[in-house]
Amino acid sequence: MTARRSFGGTKLRAATLLAISTLALGACFSPPVTPPATTTTTAAPTTTTSTSTTSTSTTTSTTTTTVAPLPTITVPSSTPIALTVHAGAPYAYANIAYSMAASANKRLFIYVCKEDASSPTFNYNSSCSNDSELTVNPSSATSGTIAAYPIFHGPEPTGDIKWGIYGSGETAGAGYTKYTTGYIRFTVDSPSNVTDQVFAPFTFNVIP
Repeated sequence: MTARRSFGGTKLRAATLLAISTLALGACFSPPVTPPATTTTTAAPTTTTSTSTTSTSTTTSTTTTTVAPLPTITVPSSTPIALTVHAGAPYAYANIAYSMAASANKRLFIYVCKEDASSPTFNYNSSCSNDSELTVNPSSATSGTIAAYPIFHGPEPTGDIKWGIYGSGETAGAGYTKYTTGYIRFTVDSPSNVTDQVFAPFTFNVIP
């Protein structure tokens, strides 16, 4: 019995020694550990100023848009006023300053026309656009200003009459007659009043 215990103890010690030897050998011959990969980032050169206090500066940019004043067409007049308009824009705008002794206490009618009364073919029905009609209620004033009056650019808007007012370098659409000078027409009492009517010419300066 003693011998078996002694043998068993020897066997245990031998096994223990074998395990220790194996661990030692494993430690000696374990593959090397790969070090973590190192990534180096190169930034663009910068200039850094070191101070004891770090501050953040916020810059606010302000854009100022200047709107050009509208041109003024004086009625009556014989001198054309050039109205700047973008290509393809359907309207240009102008202030209309008028002075008419006949307008006192009478309704005022304003139109855009292709010609004035000096033309032998002038007819207020076909020479002026009904779409452009603007009326002003009667007052004792014989002068005043109509602000931002829309003046059509290109074909007459209703399409009922086949003409238009264009810049000199523009082409009229098929079936339309091109005019490069238009007229603002003022009359009183009724659109058909050709006795008191007055005119002022204008042209278009077309920009991209």
